[in-house]
Amino acid sequence: MKNVIFLLFIFYSSVVFSQRFTFDFATHYEYYFNKVKYERVSYSNTDNPNLFLYFYTDEGQRTAKLVDIEHMQNHFFNVKREITKEGEVLLFDYINSEKKVENKFYKKEPIYYDFKTIKTDSLSKTVLLQLYTNQKRKKVHYSLELKVVPADANYFPNFRMATFHGLSERKELNYTENGLVVEAINSTKKKKKPHAKLLYSEKIQFELVVDPTILK
Repeated sequence: MKNVIFLLFIFYSSVVFSQRFTFDFATHYEYYFNKVKYERVSYSNTDNPNLFLYFYTDEGQRTAKLVDIEHMQNHFFNVKREITKEGEVLLFDYINSEKKVENKFYKKEPIYYDFKTIKTDSLSKTVLLQLYTNQKRKKVHYSLELKVVPADANYFPNFRMATFHGLSERKELNYTENGLVVEAINSTKKKKKPHAKLLYSEKIQFELVVDPTILK
């Protein structure tokens, strides 16, 4: 198990009343969007599938985005990494927050989908995810073949958050069984193409401590 030491960044006066966000699982996916390959490291909370922390590089600066889907909030931080005798320390410097109004687009454009297990062996199973153009589910708009390995919890939200451009925060799009997606193939067209691949996953102990006044 990897131990990541949390931070106390610059808001010392409110430590006693700080808001704490805990994460216990990390995934690192590579994925393709518009023929370009990207990578995303995401931290998740096994008990709360609507809370994520993921890292990316913005104009050379390491940045973190705290995503609270349930409360429709995103919080952004600059991140610096330091190695100490106690372990790895991530120092977060708050940038800004955005409060999302309930997305009307979600209501106007609901998602119609299903999951079908098409292959099973002793190590994994292949699950076909199909998205449809309408509620009758007669015309397939998009298809993914997911290789899912057994896990102690349902880590599909990690996969969705990391690799589904435009659909990452659509919590209604969810697989209901325990498992971890380790590979995804785009099978929408006759010629299959890679969509995503898990580079690593691990259990972690990470706590982000934030002055609650900046999250309002």
